[in-house]
Amino acid sequence: MNLIYLNKRGDEGNTRGWVYYRVTSTTGMGIDAGTEGSTVRVCRVKWPTFSDIGDIIDTPGTVGYMSAHPNVVGIVRQWGINHEDSILIGVLE
Repeated sequence: MNLIYLNKRGDEGNTRGWVYYRVTSTTGMGIDAGTEGSTVRVCRVKWPTFSDIGDIIDTPGTVGYMSAHPNVVGIVRQWGINHEDSILIGVLE
């Protein structure tokens, strides 16, 4: 599953400044996607197609572990985004 997030960067009116990104569990380190210990993948995406923009960043072996959330927070922080201010807008299978 792909969790799609929106971060408005504190500007409700300027949709051009909004950032969309996805957080996905993917197969990694020999562990199937969605299974404890699989890889979390984070990537910026375009609206409305949700196609990837830029680099895809993997955090190997973190699904189901306490390190998954802090890793995602750290990745989106590099884009100038506070994950806690983001809105989960959808789930894609």
